[in-house]
Amino acid sequence: MAHPYFHSISSVRQFGGKPDDYYHYHSWFDTTKQANVDAKHRLVLHNTTGIKLFLAIHGDSFVNSDNQNVQLIQIAQQHVKEDFGEIVGLEKIKSALVKSMHFNFDRINRLIPQKYGGTIADYIQFVHWLEAYNDLVMLSANSFGIFIAEQLIGNLWKNPTTNREYPTRYLAEKFVMIGYNGVIPNLPDVLDCFTMEKWMYVNAAALSILD
Repeated sequence: MAHPYFHSISSVRQFGGKPDDYYHYHSWFDTTKQANVDAKHRLVLHNTTGIKLFLAIHGDSFVNSDNQNVQLIQIAQQHVKEDFGEIVGLEKIKSALVKSMHFNFDRINRLIPQKYGGTIADYIQFVHWLEAYNDLVMLSANSFGIFIAEQLIGNLWKNPTTNREYPTRYLAEKFVMIGYNGVIPNLPDVLDCFTMEKWMYVNAAALSILD
């Protein structure tokens, strides 16, 4: 598997600057490797939804050390293509799904406002986070996804009805626990619901200069 450093060198060739300009961005896509070392870790962020989340968190562009403006969608697309050979959509991800994990949105809609005030409309940022993967909500609602919620929403969230503040991670945990009736799945448990398929690794670009 390509290390973020080698993705960064590839970015330098295409967009100029230095590897350090890009390392943070490529590392973000590979943070799931902390929980799952095989190629299935890529299913979470190496797809069209992962690219949307990346842009929502990091913005549209940045200026590299050569003072060139670089569009971050190009960096995201480069990373995914170098690992998968293509930009992967959720339908391709679903093709590897062998079992699902039922998430109960009705419980969310009923219990979250009861516990923390207001209406479910007050929590629209959390709802958007959970629904980012559409019917593959299991890719959001897990131990790793909770940290993505914090990156999207910020460290603290204020209820617009009650004006009470809550740590974002705390509320995200409550959303997941209520949706799964008391359980927060670990990311490896979620990825166990998918089978390893050749397209997850066979088209990866040979980027390493050390092998």
